[in-house]
Amino acid sequence: MKFKSIVIYLLGVTMPAANTAEVLYEFNDSLIAKAIIPLVKEEELELDCVVQSTDPSYFEATFLPGQLPFGNLSQDRICKISFQRDGRFHIINTRIVRVLSSEKMLLLFKRAKVNPAVREYFRVDALGKVCYQKLEDQIGEIFDYQGLINIGGGGVRFATRRLCRLGEKFRIGLFFNDPHPVMVECIGEVVRALNFGKNPYVALKFVEIEPKDREKLIAFCMAVQREDLRTKIQVVNFL
Repeated sequence: MKFKSIVIYLLGVTMPAANTAEVLYEFNDSLIAKAIIPLVKEEELELDCVVQSTDPSYFEATFLPGQLPFGNLSQDRICKISFQRDGRFHIINTRIVRVLSSEKMLLLFKRAKVNPAVREYFRVDALGKVCYQKLEDQIGEIFDYQGLINIGGGGVRFATRRLCRLGEKFRIGLFFNDPHPVMVECIGEVVRALNFGKNPYVALKFVEIEPKDREKLIAFCMAVQREDLRTKIQVVNFL
């Protein structure tokens, strides 16, 4: 199987030397990471990848075939590479320097950040549907979104047609079919509102959810993670 690759060039790191060394070491170990890739027209593409260092300054990230839209890449904006390791969350900001080939491009390192905080529940990306209505609007408009949803036992993130404010609460209905059917209803509070390209995203923390429904979501996330791991093992074996 053939995969697309990115090469990352590092200039310097704005964090302690011990953390810098750990970042370099982790990449040498073929680390599974997430990339937020800047595209033209202020859009972004979020993809899973496997990153590996070729020397202390260069890194290679491998994606599944056909995922990288090389004709739409933006070289003027930040490309983020993030991963979690040993209870810490690492975020690396880079910029695209140039495309090296149909499978590789060179990125310039700008900054790295290590966050010691880890979510109580791990998260996965899965195709599904979410319906949501403002809590105090008993007969208000019900919004819905169908597509890729970031979900975990503690909260959810998805694209929204509605601009949301921090602290707003919504009734939420979540529906997933693969790898097994799940339907959950709960109440969520907006803890973050982001704009990714033209489409605003909202992140909500579950503030009222039945224990059995939380368990359903955790079991679903574990099933998705197992499926993702099978795919990522294929990527690692390709390196």
